[in-house]
Amino acid sequence: MMRITDGLLHHGAEHPEKLAIQMGSSKRTYGDLVASVRTIASSVATLRESSQQFKTIDDPLTVQNLRPCVGLLLPNGVEFLETFLGTALAGGVAMVLNPEWPATQRQSMLSRWIPDVLVQSPSHHLWEQSDTLTDTSSGTSTNTSSGDSTTRLHLPLSGQTPFYIGFTSGTTGTPKGVIRHHSSWVQSFQSAQVEFAIEPDDQIWVPGSWVHSLSLYTAVETLVNGATLHGMTAFTPKAILRCLTQQPITRIVAVPALLKAIAHVVSRKQIHVPTLRTIISGGSKLSPDLRSQLQHLFPSADIFEYYGASELSFISLASSREPIPPESVGRPFHGVDVSVRREDGTVAQPNEIGWIGIRSDMVCSGYLEAMDGTGFRVDEGWATVGDRGWLDEAGYLYLVGRERDMLIANGINVYPAEIEAVLMSHPLIDEAVVLGLPDDCRGDIICAVMTVNVDDPILETKFDRSALSTFLTKHLEPAKCPRQFFVTDAFPLTTSGKVNREELKRQILGRSPFLYSQIV
Repeated sequence: MMRITDGLLHHGAEHPEKLAIQMGSSKRTYGDLVASVRTIASSVATLRESSQQFKTIDDPLTVQNLRPCVGLLLPNGVEFLETFLGTALAGGVAMVLNPEWPATQRQSMLSRWIPDVLVQSPSHHLWEQSDTLTDTSSGTSTNTSSGDSTTRLHLPLSGQTPFYIGFTSGTTGTPKGVIRHHSSWVQSFQSAQVEFAIEPDDQIWVPGSWVHSLSLYTAVETLVNGATLHGMTAFTPKAILRCLTQQPITRIVAVPALLKAIAHVVSRKQIHVPTLRTIISGGSKLSPDLRSQLQHLFPSADIFEYYGASELSFISLASSREPIPPESVGRPFHGVDVSVRREDGTVAQPNEIGWIGIRSDMVCSGYLEAMDGTGFRVDEGWATVGDRGWLDEAGYLYLVGRERDMLIANGINVYPAEIEAVLMSHPLIDEAVVLGLPDDCRGDIICAVMTVNVDDPILETKFDRSALSTFLTKHLEPAKCPRQFFVTDAFPLTTSGKVNREELKRQILGRSPFLYSQIV
């Protein structure tokens, strides 16, 4: 397999009548899907001669020629996937933009990176015109009538040909354009098949938005393996209920925030899902409470939790089939070498904190533009996004946080993830986020914001500042213990379902009385 579309084309030829995608009332068989993808690919292929070089930074990690580039500014839907796959089949690059971004942000990004065509409507009349492609951002048309576009689909493409620009904001809300080439996802498909073993009879539910790489990757992976994909045009309790009760779902792949909402609906409606055999979580670590709830609600399902990054793909895996320590993010994923390095690049000893580096064939090509020194980089062959952690003697990986998240309290380096893990081991705490609030004397005041199990009858008598401090000092040195505690009903999230730490910090400093109550 050279391109991400090769598996799809194979299944379209072998099983054209099989259901490929269902999203609400929209359905596509493999035959219909491949036909639509080829139509779009023929149109995209005509852009090659007229497109200009997509200028990026002068960096050997970054692919320079990112043309033809198709901007996708579309809602979740079958048409999104058809346009994405058609662009990839033609050797083009799909630049996936988020419709939920503020208008000013979209305009700023499109002024910096101008695609050859911007697709804002799911209507396929845009691609069915044989002689023009419409730039829906400006209403202009590009002449594409010269040459044979069908012939152009068969031009040789390398596995290193770029096909995707995805924007990742992590927990800060600042998007970074990550460039992916075909081989990086093809290798990911192969490694994931070893770990997750997708079968053609699988009915895979991916409730997240295609604008996020976790969901988009899983959607394409499903089609490459000939399974049936179920997506959502809107993530609502009614839609969750309808999908779980009307479809024979065998696998769910989602971030913890969506899994939590699904678990709430299943628990409230007392749904039984006998067909479900696999739950895969990514994006952030499952809390012990949510993992336990999922195991209770779906007793026949194996739970896989992987640690990865948009830039690096899979890194490690924690499976309910294996005796992995609950605090760990697991063992290295198939096809991945993991190493923890000191600041000077030498290998850290077991249980020694350092930066996490990986070697695999699944990493990205780089960013669209230079960053501030943090994020993705390669140091002597080891790729990293700046995450810090350690390996124990058995080779299991543990996280303490990213380099940019590190706090300095009274001269001591403190990583929020270490404290968050201890807080979430408390029986009354569902989720916890640790922040540093500015202090002229101490550097950072460590602050913990939590959601708690308000239904527990012992909450009021045992959940105060003194009891929390006593609990924490059993597991952490005093300098790492938070000095302020807040309780909230919900955290502000980025569009990818991660906690938006910058917004959370702003709200705490703004003393939003209706959002947060301080524990004294």
